[in-house]
Amino acid sequence: MDTTQLQMNYFTDGVGGHETVLHLGFDASADFHNYTIVWAVGSIQWYVDGVLIHVETGIAGRCRLCRERSSPTSGPASASTAGSVRSPTRAR
Repeated sequence: MDTTQLQMNYFTDGVGGHETVLHLGFDASADFHNYTIVWAVGSIQWYVDGVLIHVETGIAGRCRLCRERSSPTSGPASASTAGSVRSPTRAR
């Protein structure tokens, strides 16, 4: 497992295949990090520790995020999926 990479994906109209692997530029297993996804109409933004690291735009159809499987740590699954997700379709 390469703990300097983050893999992400999303689904539109039930179809995935939008995988992206980003090189973080640091070893994510060396410390705790906050992973945030901002999901808006037509775009998804991924942040690590408040820094924007990736944007997907031009998303058509019904979109839903997959379970974030970044696995940046060698700890339990709950440690690698922590963070927050905001969706314009969810009640707050």
